[in-house]
Amino acid sequence: MVSLSYQHLRKIQATRRVILCISLPYFLVVFHTIMMNFINKVLCHFESCFSRKASFGWFVTITLGLMLRSDKLGITSVIRDLALCPGCYGSMIHFFRSSSWSLENLRLRWFSAVKEYSPLYQEGGFHVLVGDG
Repeated sequence: MVSLSYQHLRKIQATRRVILCISLPYFLVVFHTIMMNFINKVLCHFESCFSRKASFGWFVTITLGLMLRSDKLGITSVIRDLALCPGCYGSMIHFFRSSSWSLENLRLRWFSAVKEYSPLYQEGGFHVLVGDG
């Protein structure tokens, strides 16, 4: 496991010459790889919902940012936690008003992804939501 300070990571990011694979404590890197491959497969399932590659790229960025953010302060927390350029804020806000995708198509694709990657549990002909915590 590699332990680096936040300032050190910012310096590395600024040089953009070094690529690091940092593992969370107590987890093997292979488990992260399996999870990242699964997330990639699910997100690629949505690519056909977008008429432009740039919009799909923002969709992936925003989705991952919402998954990883450390607070609930909206798009600014996504930009901060992914260490994106503050100038990205306008482009991210524009993504939500873009005509290159529709909420209905995303919703239908989401249902399709859930059926494909997360089979629904049924009990007596009814779908049961199984939760933990």
